[in-house]
Amino acid sequence: MGTRARVNIFDGNALIVSIYRQFDGYPTGLGDEIAKFAGQMKIINGISGQKAGEAANGMGCFAAQLIGHLKGDSIGSVYIRGTDADSHGEEFSYNLHNRDGKIWIDALAGSVTFFGNPGTPEAEMKPIFSGFAKDFRGEDLE
Repeated sequence: MGTRARVNIFDGNALIVSIYRQFDGYPTGLGDEIAKFAGQMKIINGISGQKAGEAANGMGCFAAQLIGHLKGDSIGSVYIRGTDADSHGEEFSYNLHNRDGKIWIDALAGSVTFFGNPGTPEAEMKPIFSGFAKDFRGEDLE
């Protein structure tokens, strides 16, 4: 059974993209993968010789890089969702923001669900981490 998760990427207060991952959404899975990818990433305004994976030209560029990283060459598993899409019973939610040119993660956890049963609405999920991506450690949260 999959541990479903949602990744919401914000530019300021605006939600610009929502990503649904069908499995491995727990903190030691998707959470650590996001942290490893984004932990050293610099969010900049303009392009001045940096490479993808080292820097992103704003949160839209970061979102595109993260989607490509998570998707890889697989079919399924990772999907783009509308920013107003209903829940698919996600057990975890990761909200990503730019704070001082670094990625900030607000991670939330809901109830474990089973296929066909609704998950915890994001507004009712409990915070389990709030901090910079470089400081996220999934093993500390499970």
